[in-house]
Amino acid sequence: MGKPLFKISISLWTVFFLFLGMHPSFEEYLSSKKIDSADLKKAKPQLWLEWEQKYEQLNPTTFTDQKLYLINPLRREFPLKTEQEN
Repeated sequence: MGKPLFKISISLWTVFFLFLGMHPSFEEYLSSKKIDSADLKKAKPQLWLEWEQKYEQLNPTTFTDQKLYLINPLRREFPLKTEQEN
């Protein structure tokens, strides 16, 4: 038996949504990354729209892979507010 041609790394969350033929909305995705979608949309509407359109074309894992180094700065700039902060 030879080595596999490539390794597949996929989360159970992604498998669940792929199984159902759907994935979380862009707002839910941003929340899962601890980014406040409303604040991001208000401050950077062009970026938000561009990312939403790209997200709709890809699955969440691929989108994350493509935007990995851009997500952390946005998480720091637009942190998701917790119940205690409200």
